[in-house]
Formats: sequence, C-alpha cells, structure tokens
Amino acid sequence: MNGFQGPLVENIDIDAGDSVFVFVQTKLGTQNVDTILFHEDLLKIEYNSVCDSIILCAWGQDVINFKGEALNTTTFTAGKPYVIYDSLVVNKGETLTIEAGARLYFHYNANLFVRGTLKIQGTSDSPVNISSDRLEQTYQLLPGQWGSIVFEPSSSNNEISYTKIINGTNGLVFHGQSGNDIACEVANSQISNMSGYGIFAQNAAIECYNSILANCEYSIVNMQGGSFHSVHNTIYNEGTPQGRKYYPSVSISNYKTDTTTTLIKKAEFYNTIIAGSMSNEITITAENGDNSMPCVFQNCLLRDTYTKADSTYYIDNVFYDREKTLFTQPGVYTLDSLSQAINIGKLEFASFHPTDLLTHSRTADDKPDAGAIEYYYEETKD
Repeated sequence: MNGFQGPLVENIDIDAGDSVFVFVQTKLGTQNVDTILFHEDLLKIEYNSVCDSIILCAWGQDVINFKGEALNTTTFTAGKPYVIYDSLVVNKGETLTIEAGARLYFHYNANLFVRGTLKIQGTSDSPVNISSDRLEQTYQLLPGQWGSIVFEPSSSNNEISYTKIINGTNGLVFHGQSGNDIACEVANSQISNMSGYGIFAQNAAIECYNSILANCEYSIVNMQGGSFHSVHNTIYNEGTPQGRKYYPSVSISNYKTDTTTTLIKKAEFYNTIIAGSMSNEITITAENGDNSMPCVFQNCLLRDTYTKADSTYYIDNVFYDREKTLFTQPGVYTLDSLSQAINIGKLEFASFHPTDLLTHSRTADDKPDAGAIEYYYEETKD
C-alpha cells in the first residue's frame, strides 16, 4: 500500500498492533523579512469517536540562493542569509566582501573557491558566521557537513576578521605556488569542528592572531612551505564527536612535489596555546633530520614530549599537564582560574594585540596570558 495524499484522508482501517505513518510537507512562502519566522498548524485526528490533534511546528526564513555560480566583485551583507549549493567561485582579479553580521550556509559538499580576493569584515558585536545549511540541534556538532574555503594560486590579499567557520570538511585550504605564497590574515576568528584540517596551507603567507582553532579530525594547522605567524591563538584539539586521526595539532614541513621543494620561510608561534589529547601535538619535519627549520615557539603553552633543553625551537615555554584544568569547561576556551596559560605570555608580543578575542585588555597587568582569551575575573554583586 503506497498510502494516500491530500489535506483530508478518511476511512482508514488500522488493525490491532498496527500503525499509520503520516508525512507532512511544508512549503513556506517568501516573507520579505530577514528574521526567522515560526509557523504552527494542527493535524486533526478522529478515531473511535474520539477527536484529537497534533501540533505541527515549522521554522522558515527567506534566503539568497547561489548554485554553481562565479562572482565578479560583489558584497554580501547582513540580513537575509546566503545559501550555497554545489559551489561558489570568486573570479580571478575580483573581490568578494562579506560584511559584519552576514551568514553563509553551505549545502553538503559545497565549497567556496577563491581565485581572487576574499575580505570578511566581521566585528566583535556582529561576527560573520559560515556553517552548514542544516540548522537543527542534532547537527550542531556534526563535522563534514559542507566542503571548504579553498584559495587557489591566483588568490591574494585575503582578510578574515571576526568570523566563525564550523562543521565543514576543512576550514581554510591554500594551494599556493613556489615563489607566489597566498597571503591571508586571520584575526579574532574561530575555525573548529572539521572532519579534515582547520588550516591546510601549501605555500601560503598567513598572519593569525586572537583566534581559536580547535577540534579537527586531522591537524589543526598543516603548513607545507610558506610562512605562518601566530600570536595569541588557542590551538586545541580533542577531536570531533566522530573521533580524531593520529595527526598532531600543528604539522610543519617543506612542500615537496616530484620536481620541486618549496622551503618553509618561517613558522613563529608567540603567546599561543598548542595542546590537545595527544602526548605530542607538534611535528616539525626538518630536512635531513636536523634542527634547521626556521621555527620558533616562544612563551607558549605546549603539549609536547620534548623539554626546553631538547629543542632549538623552544624558548621560555610551559609544558601542558593534562591533570591540570586549562579551560573553564569543554568547548569553551576561557581560561580557568588555575590554568597554566595565565601570566606566561611576553608583554612584547601582547603589545601588538593589546585586546583579546573578547575585547578584554591583556596588557593592563603587564602579564599577558597565552591564548586568544585573557583570563578575566569579574566580581559579581549579590
């Protein structure tokens, strides 16, 4: 029996111990508003001389759809969210500007390919949100729901500020070429819960500060050639609800092809937290096995099997003890009052970014903390 369709179905016999499935399809019309609207209706049931009803609820919102399109210079604004199917391409020489408060929802396997320039201009009060188009509560912690933001060789001068990028395959992917690193600044942002990498960078020049990079199944930062400059970031990996592969949080190596090798120019981590569930969260693959890579980790909280005496890359770091509480609670990256990250940063590095991700001062006491968020105690009044 294939069932019946229509607003009214009558005279259905249900045997003892049997059941009936009712499927309801909702088609919501355009509302010409930017906010989510709630719709409610009733499914009325009459059986054995009894009248009953079931409340049906649906949420709807007007959106701007893109499907397999290539963009010239344009601006995405706050208001109606943007839903991307298939993928979206920013053409070479063109710029996509995403203003504060904008929301981008990607369908399964959809990507953003940047052949030109991407400028994301969120603010602390009105960040930009980039995530999956499945907004149900059961999908909020599911990684791999959409693709990646991919910067292709012709891309340049990218900026990402106050942006939350979650639940994709990879956060940011850079495919630069030897002698032409793709430049990108990542500031005051969050990239988390990826089924692949947080940042996968081949021949890129990345400036990253005041950001939370967390919980990926592969490395959070995988750097191959190019440069990465990190100040006051929280890089922390407990994996996703689907687990974690055996990859360190930070992986640094030269970029090799069959014909060429592009060297790491610099990998600098200052006042940064690098920790997670593995005993060694940092891998540096040097040429010929020697300590010749241009890397430095200074005034950081690290989870690593080395000691300061063992590595030429380490200066004035603290090594993370898993028995000690680091954050106030899982998934929240504010520092616990007994956190090892408190007061271990260097004022010289903090002076370049004197306020943290939450706009608190990190230089007021001349003892900055490591990570994106400064420990902040606010006395409450009864």
